[in-house]
Amino acid sequence: MKKIKIALVALMIAAIACPVFAAKKGPSAKMAVNRPVIIDYQGATLGKEVPQWVEILVEGENAKVEKALGLSGVKTFIVEATGPNKEFLQTWTDLVRIETEVAGQIERQVAQSIQATMKGTEADETEVQKAIDMYAASLKNVTINGLEKKASFWIQTQTVKPGLKKAKSPEDLIIQYTYYVVYVCDQKMFEKQIKSAMEDIEDNTKYADILRQKTTEALVGTLSVGPATTMED
Repeated sequence: MKKIKIALVALMIAAIACPVFAAKKGPSAKMAVNRPVIIDYQGATLGKEVPQWVEILVEGENAKVEKALGLSGVKTFIVEATGPNKEFLQTWTDLVRIETEVAGQIERQVAQSIQATMKGTEADETEVQKAIDMYAASLKNVTINGLEKKASFWIQTQTVKPGLKKAKSPEDLIIQYTYYVVYVCDQKMFEKQIKSAMEDIEDNTKYADILRQKTTEALVGTLSVGPATTMED
């Protein structure tokens, strides 16, 4: 179990996502070049299959991940990271990235909600940014109690290096691990903390009521999915 104090900070590394499962309909030969190929995954030596929730996540059906895991009554955060060292990748993701990612996901959802809510109003870009900063400053004091890792899975892939059509030696391949993690916390507890933080926002503009409502709805009702992070040695 974790207790995390949100610090709204910039994401640590640029996001890069790569498909690792074969599509149901085969891609063209041109699209298949340098496509990642799975060479190992968690449980493969025991003859286990890739879990359904991982396949769903990789296929972009993020909203179905909770159902696949049998989750309900929780706020879900999904984190994905890629790197060449499995042990380091898992440790860093579990101990560092989840804290950064939860903060980043809240920050992104706040910004997206405010921008969508104020779109079409008389507010200019300066007013929109001021509102985003105001809400972000208040939400940085939110504490998430009981954040728990519910599921995790790693996959190892190999990819032919850019510029090459075929690998002639091991040096022509890029070997990477992708680590998927699902964290949850009690939905009611999360919602209570978000609403409390919203009440502390000193917003006296004509958009105050609608911004509080829409931003709260966005934070408590949306599955939070972090962008993939690629790590180097």
